[in-house]
Amino acid sequence: MEYHFIGSKTNHPKPGRVPNCIKWCPPTINSFKLNTDGATHADAGRGGLGGLFRDHNRKWLKGYSKACSLMSIVQDELLAILHGLRIAETDNLLPLEIDTDCEQAVRMIVEITQVQKAKRWERRKPNLYRPRHIKNSQLFFIRRNEIAAAAAPATVLAEFLVNSLDFSTKEAISTSAKLSRSKHRHYDPHLLFDLLDEMGMNKSQIKTLVSSSPQLLFCRVDENLKPKIKVLQGLGLSVSQLATFMTRSNFLTRGLDTIIQPNLVYLRDLLPTHHHVAMILIKEPRLLSYNLPKVMPPNISLLQTFGFSTPHILKAFHRHPRFLLNSPEWFEKAVHRLVKDFHMPLSSGMFLHGVEVLVFLDESKLERKLDIFRSFGWSDSDICRMVQKLPYCLASSEAKIRTTLKFFMNELGYEPNYLASRAPLLKFSLEKRILPRNEILKFLKENQLLKGSLCLYTAVSFSESDFQKKCVLPFREKMPEMYDLYMKSRS
Repeated sequence: MEYHFIGSKTNHPKPGRVPNCIKWCPPTINSFKLNTDGATHADAGRGGLGGLFRDHNRKWLKGYSKACSLMSIVQDELLAILHGLRIAETDNLLPLEIDTDCEQAVRMIVEITQVQKAKRWERRKPNLYRPRHIKNSQLFFIRRNEIAAAAAPATVLAEFLVNSLDFSTKEAISTSAKLSRSKHRHYDPHLLFDLLDEMGMNKSQIKTLVSSSPQLLFCRVDENLKPKIKVLQGLGLSVSQLATFMTRSNFLTRGLDTIIQPNLVYLRDLLPTHHHVAMILIKEPRLLSYNLPKVMPPNISLLQTFGFSTPHILKAFHRHPRFLLNSPEWFEKAVHRLVKDFHMPLSSGMFLHGVEVLVFLDESKLERKLDIFRSFGWSDSDICRMVQKLPYCLASSEAKIRTTLKFFMNELGYEPNYLASRAPLLKFSLEKRILPRNEILKFLKENQLLKGSLCLYTAVSFSESDFQKKCVLPFREKMPEMYDLYMKSRS
């Protein structure tokens, strides 16, 4: 279409279009020029590429075009360049200049070239290819095999994912794009599949794992992956737990002897049983990425100096595994603020919960959240009472705090001291719990179906099964529409 509009006899562009004047420049004397282009048609599920060669006299020498499977536009552009370079080598159309309108393709090629710059100049050859972006006259010197390195693996990977793991074309393109700038030196996915199959993973689990961590396809399976999986299996993790762990962690980039094994030894010494180690790693797989023997002991010692016993600290660690990975300075600030600003005694059962919250909140974020409460008329004593009851109220996002307060205070007319004394109301999900139960409760009261009084706080504090047993199932026939809406909200 680009060449169609350039060669059109129409002198006046259609209304609303801005003319884009593009001038073809011939190559230098005794050299050749290759113009390439690629295209992708997502709806039709296919792509295409093409190119043409001319000499310095503007004479057309050769052209090519071919269809290809649906990939990203950048991959199509790179394949168009690669195909042209193969023809140039075969027909000796050298030296060669290349024009492409894909800036990202040029950038990727240049990045590969820069990485290998030292080696290239040591063994350079006289014939160099010069691709050029038509909007930028700067010339980039590269080799044909470097373009192949950028285009071919991503193309092969996309096709492989579609054929072997039932990826959709869109999923395959998205996954392969994550690796478009990586070095693919060990591409043999069958080795990975054999290993995962031996472990007992099904195709769905493998697909999820590859989608989230496609770099696994290019790892050294025998040297790198197998030994690490063997260590994890030694913890007693099930196949599904291993799949979840591998999906959520970056353990592949961590050394087995330098990071993973020392971390496991430390956790085995710290926690009561191997089962506890396994459970905490399932909850937070990224733990193995840290240097735990160095990071955690100072924080444990600091909390012990404030009078907290090791069992209580480990309970907090189980609740929030990344809790002990902060710097000791943050712990000191959190303890100081709980005591001074929120008047929470160290003996309070909620104190460590408060530390868990505050170590992840910087001063500015905490102040913004407190200002939201104040904007709704909360006094400092109201805020202190809430924090003492349930510090996790401060862990909610600013949007949730504002929306929840607006509902309870503006719509239901609750006072700050009432909410502060019943802090769990502020943590329950507004959409999934509070609003549906409030509608049920309002209907029951309006129709005098309830025996005795039941406040919203009590209603939302019930477990789901208890709430349905007391307030939903007995009145199903009297409120069929309400019942259906409530059950849909639960699903």
